Amino acid sequence: MVKVVVSDNKGLVQYGGQNGSAVENNLNIRGRMMQKMTHADADARNHTLTVAQIKDGILVHTSVTGAGTLTTPTAAQIIAGDSGTGALEKNGDCIIMYYINDGNQTVTVTAGANVTVLGDPDVATLTGATLIFRRHSSTTVRCFVV
Repeated sequence: MVKVVVSDNKGLVQYGGQNGSAVENNLNIRGRMMQKMTHADADARNHTLTVAQIKDGILVHTSVTGAGTLTTPTAAQIIAGDSGTGALEKNGDCIIMYYINDGNQTVTVTAGANVTVLGDPDVATLTGATLIFRRHSSTTVRCFVV
């Protein structure tokens, strides 16, 4: 019998088989799966993203008074996760968040130490972007701005 468990450490894990071991890369869901995410607000020209905000899933940034920046955490912080939650344990692991610029200025996504920002880093006013953080090595992360 298959058993699905949700935990703070590992998220959604499917168990099955005779010994109850975890089934990796084989979770099948039929129908719509909805995700409810917590959002954080940043009301400043420039903002440094935290790992907790990445884990929560949505940042609403009200940029004001000239072009601003959104700086990622360092690669070491992103890889470690928030108290172990959301940690990128293996090369290729990813975590996704949504960024909304509801302010009146363009914001540029800039890299923390050992992070490389790829894609168009400029997020225009009243638009948004998906940020995909992918562990590239044990010390580096790539942030794809989609």
